[in-house]
Amino acid sequence: MYGPAGRTARYRRGRPGQFQPCFFRHVRSRPDPAYAQITVITVFYTLAVFLINTLGYLGPGVFYLFFITVLAALLLPVRYAVFSVLSSAVLLALFSTVIAFKLFDSALILEYTTGKWVAFSANLVFASAVTVLLIDRIFKGLQLTITNKTQLQERYQQIFYKSPLPMWLFDTDTFQFLDVNEAALKHYGYSKPEFLAMTIMDIRPAESVRQTAELVRANKLSGQYYGGVSQHLKKTGEMIYVNIESNLLSIDGRQVRLVQAADITTQLEHQLEVFEANRKVRESESKLRALFDSAIDGFVLLDEKAVIKLFNPKALDAMRFNKGQRPFEIGCSIFDYVETSRIAYFREIMARVYQGETIDYDRMFRTRGIVSWIRYTVTPVLD
Repeated sequence: MYGPAGRTARYRRGRPGQFQPCFFRHVRSRPDPAYAQITVITVFYTLAVFLINTLGYLGPGVFYLFFITVLAALLLPVRYAVFSVLSSAVLLALFSTVIAFKLFDSALILEYTTGKWVAFSANLVFASAVTVLLIDRIFKGLQLTITNKTQLQERYQQIFYKSPLPMWLFDTDTFQFLDVNEAALKHYGYSKPEFLAMTIMDIRPAESVRQTAELVRANKLSGQYYGGVSQHLKKTGEMIYVNIESNLLSIDGRQVRLVQAADITTQLEHQLEVFEANRKVRESESKLRALFDSAIDGFVLLDEKAVIKLFNPKALDAMRFNKGQRPFEIGCSIFDYVETSRIAYFREIMARVYQGETIDYDRMFRTRGIVSWIRYTVTPVLD
């Protein structure tokens, strides 16, 4: 197929459903663009010389001479523009020679003296030089701005495409995906053409589509940052939970959302496991406490230093270590309740228990002529 200017054309695929022309030149010699431009400038110089000589300084010839400098500054490298200023200065100097020595008939001889012509010519050369410098400075500034903008765009594109977290852009009116990064392709399982042919509703459960549409429209009106947890569907149909962060952007005159999605499914599963484990522990503790409080025997729980941590109501009535025993108190040492004469013996028992041994022994108590026997079981337990 042949495209414009006799160039061979072929087509490459752009976005899904779109094609972009890609032109290739015929392999044949063509004039150098700089050569063609220099040729045009030379023609203008010839015309300017003829008009100045014929019509004088106030004719169109001087305008053409100035225009040549501007044209050279716009189309050619700055060295060519400087050369055009020098060329104009040489031509104007030659005309001053013509005026001074009346070398041939010229309209300038009747209108100007040599000094007046030099003054007018100096103004034209100065204006031309300033124009060239200004155009060169403007072009350099524009080039620097374009370069910086291009580098900035490339930097942010790298941040977008190489982000370890899935990211995408979507249209807030049509909900269409506009762009996706590599992490999104890998995590959700779709190819880029598949993603760009979809809307954000295609990765959400059917029951949340309406709510999602309302949320997008509300966020478009507010323009505020959004953060929240959503359910998404992978290509395999697997349901995942993601932490969504997004901001509203304006690109090419339309409102789009930049979205970052972090998969928190595993994290939530771990949290559920911890919650369930804690629930079971609380349930076990509740059952154990119920058994502990309702037991017909007295229980006293000691820590590794023989300090009372817990006791049940029955212990207050059934368990005694001396004849005048005061009520148990949490935080007190068990030795505070043992008779002085028996402390050494009881310490020996406790030492053996802390080594893992279980010890049983009986004691007799006589209260108001009534004899009571109490069996003590001292056993180690794991906290």
